[in-house]
Amino acid sequence: LKEIAQRQNEIRQSKCDLLALTVEGADDMYSEGLLRSREVAETIRFPFETGRISRPMLDKLALFQQPLVDPATIEALPTSLLISPQGSVEAIYKGGLDLEQVLADILQVGSADGQWADLAIAFPGRWHARPTDPKRDQLITLGSHFLLNGGYYRDAEMYYHEALRIDADSELAQRHLETAQAELARLGKQQQNFANQVRHTGSAGAHYNLAVTLFELRRPDEAITHYKEALRLEPSLVPALVNLGAILLEEGDFAAAAVHLRKALRNDPNNHMARRGLERLTAARRLGRPGFP
Repeated sequence: LKEIAQRQNEIRQSKCDLLALTVEGADDMYSEGLLRSREVAETIRFPFETGRISRPMLDKLALFQQPLVDPATIEALPTSLLISPQGSVEAIYKGGLDLEQVLADILQVGSADGQWADLAIAFPGRWHARPTDPKRDQLITLGSHFLLNGGYYRDAEMYYHEALRIDADSELAQRHLETAQAELARLGKQQQNFANQVRHTGSAGAHYNLAVTLFELRRPDEAITHYKEALRLEPSLVPALVNLGAILLEEGDFAAAAVHLRKALRNDPNNHMARRGLERLTAARRLGRPGFP
């Protein structure tokens, strides 16, 4: 980080925007690690934008790397991505950055002469047969990882659409796209059915089912609203208490998360999800982190 700060003029002259994200605070926005990260950036007067990466984005970053890098290095820190103006990842760097390498790679971004194949290997040589551009197949593979391993249906849909933009005749991309769209359609229909139940019955169960579906659709704010309504109608509904507590914990609202998780454990002393959430909160309290009742 110090070297980046010292060489900021070279980086800016390369027309590269830089964003530094800390993993501290991914699970706890009040963590001491996050405070220390901010202090480091301020102490060295880091001249570029900084921020905190979220847990869902960390999960996506891991999924993205699975078909591209050595599995043993997926969680290695630091990890840096060189992204083109069009939004494609041109290079992944593991460990401390070699700025000379990065500045050289920036000049290659978007080049149409096929040099990417030469840059991808660690040694010089001659090609017996140059590899074809693997981008279409990589996009299909990435889509499958997001679809099958993460349940990120919209992300998967995006990758398949991009693969079809490259090769409109790809039966594999089309078939996988239809699978992703079918999952989205299923969840959309499920959401509509539960929303109708909410309108007609207004029951706690209907609100709970709608909240679960909304969360699966990656709409946590709406899910929170319906979990709260389910608990207003049925205050001892343990699954709603646990799920709501978990969401609030991820969002850093520790006071509210503690209330719901404690109540869930009182109603169901053997609930391991509630117990695990409270253990995380207890550890945070020992460190004197704010946000507790």
